[in-house]
Amino acid sequence: MQRPRILHIFSRYGDVGGEEVCFRAITEELRAVADVTPFVYSTAELFQSPHGALTKMRYMLRNRDVEEKLRECLRRDRYDAWIIHNTFPAMSPCVYGLALKQSVPVIHYLHNYRAGCLNGVFYRDGFPCFSCKNGNYLPGVLHACWRGSAAYSALAAATLYKTRRMGTWNRLSSYIAVSRRQRELLIQTGIPEDKIRV
Repeated sequence: MQRPRILHIFSRYGDVGGEEVCFRAITEELRAVADVTPFVYSTAELFQSPHGALTKMRYMLRNRDVEEKLRECLRRDRYDAWIIHNTFPAMSPCVYGLALKQSVPVIHYLHNYRAGCLNGVFYRDGFPCFSCKNGNYLPGVLHACWRGSAAYSALAAATLYKTRRMGTWNRLSSYIAVSRRQRELLIQTGIPEDKIRV
């Protein structure tokens, strides 16, 4: 019996954190039952690239480097499923655009609350904050919630708004949350209740 082929996607942050540790562990576990192709891109690849500031900003909305590398993976192999852990900030929504064109399940691990919060944690100035949970990210921009900068926050808001406008959260096959509480909060951001498993 042929083993399923899985494209396993993760965008690294500046430093190694819990999400990356989970990604690596899940990659190893999946390899017991499937042929797994890890597709990893680093925020540093974009922000330390020779591109100018405006190009980097455009790449957060559509990263053509990532898009071409993903297309190369698709030319080389046929995948039975995509598993996405994180695309923010450097991979861009183009990952979802390509994934949704494939006639295979697309599963998203949810390690944070990025769908409804610029900083991903529903927390600001020492208190819980749910101002952006419905997809209006203006409060997060005004409070400079991403990287302590209104300009960066506006760019993050544009990226997340584009993801939402693409209908991404309704169109992916299923989601995996890390806790029941996370699941409850993510449902409030518009992710379909019947698609999220803990």
